[in-house]
Amino acid sequence: MIDYIHINSKILKLLDEANELENVNAFAAKKADAIINALLMGVKPVRAGKLTRNGDARIKRCLKYDLGQGFRLVCVKDGRDFYVLFTGSHDSCDTWMDKHRNLKLSGIMDVMESLKVRPQKDSLSETAYCTKTDDKDDYDDYDDFFERQIPQKVLRTVFQGLVNS
Repeated sequence: MIDYIHINSKILKLLDEANELENVNAFAAKKADAIINALLMGVKPVRAGKLTRNGDARIKRCLKYDLGQGFRLVCVKDGRDFYVLFTGSHDSCDTWMDKHRNLKLSGIMDVMESLKVRPQKDSLSETAYCTKTDDKDDYDDYDDFFERQIPQKVLRTVFQGLVNS
């Protein structure tokens, strides 16, 4: 369960500005806002919105949400804290992640705004923003989900050339 969501202040400003627009950026911003609101209501990260097919190995415990139209929302789950770090086009997210490959969360707290999660008691909070209803989505950790689905032995066999290089 998440206790606090830490959101980059630039993202909050972007979300406020996008509410007045009617374009592709506004569409992505509204989806990001819906994901953040779902998380604030206590929805699990894997159920808050549509995740990209692959996590990202450049940043530990990274989750990337697909906002549609080529936009992404980059987040990190660290224990009982959830960090909303960056949003933008696929290419800008890729560039940002390359620049922040060895990200230290303690070093970015001065630009983050912390919000307390207020879980809803009704069942609607769990399903309101859910994009999939499979039981396999119940894992809190995105990486843990894939590790349970695909054993290391299978991955090492399939990607033998990468492991041995």
